[in-house]
Amino acid sequence: MSLRPAFLLALALAPLAPIAAIAAIAPLPQLASASAAPERPPDLLWELPATAPCRLSLVHLGGAVEVVVGGTGARLLGEARRWQVAVAEPGGPTDSPLRLTVGRVAAAEDTGAASEAGASPESPPALLEVPAGCDLAIRTGAGAVEVHGSRLGRLAAESSTGGITLWVPPSVEPAVEVATSGEITVDFSITIEYFRHQEPAKLGRIEPGASVSWAQLRSRQGSIRVLKGHPRHSPNDMP
Repeated sequence: MSLRPAFLLALALAPLAPIAAIAAIAPLPQLASASAAPERPPDLLWELPATAPCRLSLVHLGGAVEVVVGGTGARLLGEARRWQVAVAEPGGPTDSPLRLTVGRVAAAEDTGAASEAGASPESPPALLEVPAGCDLAIRTGAGAVEVHGSRLGRLAAESSTGGITLWVPPSVEPAVEVATSGEITVDFSITIEYFRHQEPAKLGRIEPGASVSWAQLRSRQGSIRVLKGHPRHSPNDMP
């Protein structure tokens, strides 16, 4: 028995009808806005005059810290709606560091208030700009620490579970001690000791070269990296 051409044409077009109907009623996607909202620049949380000696101790247990070495004075930038800085003057010897403690703003502790203010759940790192030769001690909780620049003084960076990254200018052969149970990545020759039933479980030493930069990096479980690289930011780029 042969099928008529008209019936074959109808059979071929039958599956297309529902698809065409769905396409006709499907809503068109909303067009993206022509321009995204500009990123909010960081606020000035604290500043040290250029004439003052730079010996700082920064404690930021609630977030990450990024350090840029260069410029004249020292300043700390971040989200003022989330963070505030308590400053403690040195109470001991004259070479004691100025202690900065970053804490959460009381209004930001209320999740609802922070949401209404437009604060993101994950705050960007606090940005610390220091002059060359500044002695610096940093301590965080789970937040990462990243340091880049040239001619930094003594550096002691400690994190509980956050990673620590030190960017070293290509012309510098640093003297660095690292301690962690996490991963160690370096662009320099290093000797590593291993310890059983101890945390941190690894102690590494990068021996000093012709141009010495001293640093002590310690994280209980976070990764530690000592890498060759140029500063990613210039102090002139800061607001």
